[in-house]
Amino acid sequence: KLYHVEANEENIEILSKLEIDSIPSILVLYNDIVVSRCRGYQPEEILELWLDAKIEEIKKLYSL
Repeated sequence: KLYHVEANEENIEILSKLEIDSIPSILVLYNDIVVSRCRGYQPEEILELWLDAKIEEIKKLYSL
């Protein structure tokens, strides 16, 4: 699942709960637990490599 959360007054509680202190931020969650995060702008190619690696890491870690 993919969620987009705007950094605004209405979402202060969730931003605080997830410890989002930089925009943009991408969080990878498993069972509602943050298992990885990427802060700040990343070129598309780097972001794609990072995300693919994290997905594979989670699959191995949780035997998916």
